[in-house]
Amino acid sequence: MSNPYDSPTVKHPSVLGPTLKFKGELIADENLLIHGEVEGSIKHSSLLTVAERGQLNANVTAEYVAIDGNVVGDIGGSKSVVV
Repeated sequence: MSNPYDSPTVKHPSVLGPTLKFKGELIADENLLIHGEVEGSIKHSSLLTVAERGQLNANVTAEYVAIDGNVVGDIGGSKSVVV
């Protein structure tokens, strides 16, 4: 049986929880849901979702971006950005 997280098209996103703070360059190829805080930059090739309580102080490049939280920085979505 293969690991379902080996595929970048995984249906369940990776989650940055509400108590987590990340500082630096975040690079991901799987769906990502951010409840916590990120400072720096995000380079993403799939769906990036910033939850209602999520906080980004970052420049974001992704295929799809959905924002319900707070973002300070440049947002680039190659296919769509929903705010």
